[in-house]
Amino acid sequence: MSEPFFWVGSGGLARELAALPDLFDAAPQPSATSSPEAGRAGAILILVGSLSAVSERQCAMLRERAGVPELVVPPAVLREGERHAAWSEWLDRIGAQLQADADLIVRIGRDEAFDPAEGAHLSTMLAALVAPHFGRLGGLIATGGETARAMLGAANIGSLELLAEIEAGVAVARPGATARPAIVTKAGAFGSEHALYGAYLHLRGTAKPEHTAASTLATR
Repeated sequence: MSEPFFWVGSGGLARELAALPDLFDAAPQPSATSSPEAGRAGAILILVGSLSAVSERQCAMLRERAGVPELVVPPAVLREGERHAAWSEWLDRIGAQLQADADLIVRIGRDEAFDPAEGAHLSTMLAALVAPHFGRLGGLIATGGETARAMLGAANIGSLELLAEIEAGVAVARPGATARPAIVTKAGAFGSEHALYGAYLHLRGTAKPEHTAASTLATR
């Protein structure tokens, strides 16, 4: 076709459409096991906005098998943002880990006042806590659509170049033509229990990391 076009429709059609040779004339992307994003320097941040049981299990496997520490940010801090007395403390705690190139899970906690309608706001504030340190990252794994959108917006990333699919529905990409950070996105209540762990292994370029006890830096 001489004119550019944009596909609109169900995400479930993507794999089938991409397989039609008459529609696309692009070289095959590297496989998930040979991606040039694997093993990059810098911290890997796993940003979890979803409160689903699926995401909970995925985080648990990542903590237990890879020993990645976790910070659970109280919703009260995210609701008030910079007005909250503990905002600067959380900004510093997250920054201390990432500035030291230490991998980290950061996720939203839950409290009795939680309202599903506030999800977008909480995700935006979660991204704001990370944004000042985004340039240090060697990789980002964002689970939860609102969380991924908020983080990419806070980092001024307007487009992603898809590179591979780690498992069904878990995509790895990079911002435009830049080399870093590699970015993995997936829906929150989606994927196998291995999804976050597998994404982490992919970005670290590690086949069988040491199984260490989970280290939790904070709880809600």
